[in-house]
Amino acid sequence: MKQRVRVYVRGVVQGVGFRPFLLRQTARFALTGWARNTSKGVELLLEGDRAALSSFLKVLRESPPPLAVVEQVSVQDAGEGPGETAFTILESQAGAGFTLVAPDTAPCGHCLEELSDLQNRRYRYPFLNCTDCGPRYTILRALPYDRVQTAMLPFPMCKDCAREYFDESDRRCRFETNCCPAWGRRSRFTTRTGVRRPRATMPFAPRKRRSQGGKSSPSKASAASTWRARPRTRRPFCACARASGGRQNRWPCCAAT
Repeated sequence: MKQRVRVYVRGVVQGVGFRPFLLRQTARFALTGWARNTSKGVELLLEGDRAALSSFLKVLRESPPPLAVVEQVSVQDAGEGPGETAFTILESQAGAGFTLVAPDTAPCGHCLEELSDLQNRRYRYPFLNCTDCGPRYTILRALPYDRVQTAMLPFPMCKDCAREYFDESDRRCRFETNCCPAWGRRSRFTTRTGVRRPRATMPFAPRKRRSQGGKSSPSKASAASTWRARPRTRRPFCACARASGGRQNRWPCCAAT
């Protein structure tokens, strides 16, 4: 028997891959309808078999995406209406209310693989992220969580990023802050006065061994590595050590050597 319901989901459900998750699960349970972000969370209209709806809601509560936190799921009968033929994602709806925002997280395993893959277009790109990792709270300006509401507004998606955004099988599907070196944010080193510093003069850059008076001397980088490799003969001073009268006085917490 078919049923038509309206579902409201609250918690950390924006910017965490929740809408792609809904696309996959509604296809799995043969449900139709739509979903959209709102200022209060995520709103859905679902139509399908009663048993399939029950199974979908169970997965929604118990197995959300990795960064999502489902705190409340409200289900209301939607009554009669025009039959939905597919499940779609609608534009976000702004309004009164609030919802939780995910914190910034470290790169996931998939992104770390891309970071070190010479053939990947995000090779060594410091700002790579996906629906399972990356900045959230620090780049958000307002709700709902859309690209125009984040610090990524000045950076339009390139063709490859846009393809990932609309590809339901891609882990960056509907990922609002998707970016790459082509059109995304970039990093650079500058001096204190704002002058761009060439790569060759960056601090801690590897340097070749150079000869001084016929004697080969190690670079600063290799000297630092040698220093770190030396065994310590005694414990170093802790952060609470202080200078007094020309000698180091220690607090009781670090009296032992």
